Amino acid sequence: MMGNYETAVAQVAAEVMLFHDAQKTWISAPGVPTNQPSCVQILQHNQQQTFRIIATRQEDGSLIMNCRIHPRFKYHAARPNFHQWRDDLKQVYGLCFASDQDAQAFQQRMDWSISVLQQLQQQMTNGEYHCP
Repeated sequence: MMGNYETAVAQVAAEVMLFHDAQKTWISAPGVPTNQPSCVQILQHNQQQTFRIIATRQEDGSLIMNCRIHPRFKYHAARPNFHQWRDDLKQVYGLCFASDQDAQAFQQRMDWSISVLQQLQQQMTNGEYHCP
């Protein structure tokens, strides 16, 4: 799934969940059985300096989630092993990690990714661009 210019800056196995607004409940990502972990990665595009979160089914590598990360991205640790965010289309996603340690490591890489994007945005708004 990664392009030639993308590098995985984080990778973890986690259950991918979506919040169903009408039912007010969390459901498994489409095409993924309940309690089935997926391969979740934070990808960095090395030339464009962009980031995204993807998730693929472990059994066949099918893409089940692809979310752009931006400088105002709000990533929230709702519980030590459950994190959530809202994408550009207002869909709420959640990740249920196997361990608190996996969740913490993933959050550290997410915080770093957002920080890089914020620094790039600030450089661009100051009218200057400096290579990071």
